Amino acid sequence: DGALAAVTIGDASANEGDAITFTVTLDKAVSGGLTVTPSFTDGTATKGTDYTENTAALTFTGTAGETQSFTVATTEDTDVEPTETFTVGLAVSGSTATVTATDTATGTITDDDNSAVTIADASAKEGNAITFTVTLDKAVSGGLTVTPSFTDGTAAKGTDYTENTAALTFTGTAGETQSFTVATIEDEVVEDNETFTVDLTVSGTSAAVTATDTATGTIKEVFNANGDPGRGTVSTVTIVGGEGALRTQKPRKGSL
Repeated sequence: DGALAAVTIGDASANEGDAITFTVTLDKAVSGGLTVTPSFTDGTATKGTDYTENTAALTFTGTAGETQSFTVATTEDTDVEPTETFTVGLAVSGSTATVTATDTATGTITDDDNSAVTIADASAKEGNAITFTVTLDKAVSGGLTVTPSFTDGTAAKGTDYTENTAALTFTGTAGETQSFTVATIEDEVVEDNETFTVDLTVSGTSAAVTATDTATGTIKEVFNANGDPGRGTVSTVTIVGGEGALRTQKPRKGSL
């Protein structure tokens, strides 16, 4: 029918560390056959770092619907990173026939690493700041942002503590830690230790980073039914009067 023959290539993908298999198809018969050579253009994936280009020529005998396949090795690493891509083009040689090769394929490398941020429990005496530490276990390419949120337990926002929802910026190195403080509010009410819960939310990355860990913040009461826990417990104080008389009285809250 006079139409030109063409070679096309399908998109393909694989997990990081596995080979990606591409298939090239010749749609119409080409007398005497031909050779097709792939070429590579980096996208978010980089030659030599994320994948190894394979420019070996494919030999077609020239039959209609014929297919030839080739593989591209990908590089395994421990970094948590987004899915990465590169582009494969085709060049035809070895034939005097006109064969088009304008089609391209996207090679997708799917990251198989997962990272997590965790947060440790922390405590402080009422009136002092509680310091929380957040840890990133594995490297995350491009870094990420972690934002804390707060849920009241026996401690109430605005009454017992002041929530701090400022975002923490991680550069993305394995084992990296960032800390933040939560102010607590001192009063002279006799009460038990009080608690609240801190959750984490991850943003600023398309990598898979889990943030299911939570922390308990404990506010240690200065004034309680037994006196100041930091200074011991005193039930009565004996006072000698000016004329030698003895009298006893209960201590004031927090006093010795």
